[in-house]
Amino acid sequence: MSFDLIMNRARFNQKADFSNIVLSGTDVDFFTEIDNKYYVLIEWKSRGASIPTGQAIGFNRLAADLGQVKPVFHLIAYHDTEVSDSIHGDNSYVRQVIYRLPNMAKHENYYYKAGVPSVNQWLGDFSYEWRIQKILKKGSVPLWEGIPVADDNLAVITQPTGPSAFFDHIREIRHSYECR
Repeated sequence: MSFDLIMNRARFNQKADFSNIVLSGTDVDFFTEIDNKYYVLIEWKSRGASIPTGQAIGFNRLAADLGQVKPVFHLIAYHDTEVSDSIHGDNSYVRQVIYRLPNMAKHENYYYKAGVPSVNQWLGDFSYEWRIQKILKKGSVPLWEGIPVADDNLAVITQPTGPSAFFDHIREIRHSYECR
């Protein structure tokens, strides 16, 4: 099955002018709801750019509110792409996750200190951790952990290591949520 998520490329590329709206606002670059169980949002920033204060407050409040209903994960990802190049899951890297599960008293922010995953690696690990691999729209997603890697002769099998710290960090919270 092939997915073309952009129904009207001309409209997708059309710019929104927030300056002529009578209320201040911001945008979210990516939003999905998975199986009516999880929310995943992504905000892409150029490397070195920071999130404006108002946008950070809004993202934190959004996670705090949505996370009361179902798990929410808002990724803040950075990229080094040229303006003429597309930003996608392989060329952007997760630095921060704003998250909340309904069994948490409040939302939290997780910051990767080293070994940041690409957005696709993070989403692959997310789908593996929550056992929802069926939602992935492409066959082989490079995972940082979860699925052992074998060489061509199956002589050497290794367990990948990488920035699994976020999923290790929330595993107890996740199990508590799933067992309620």
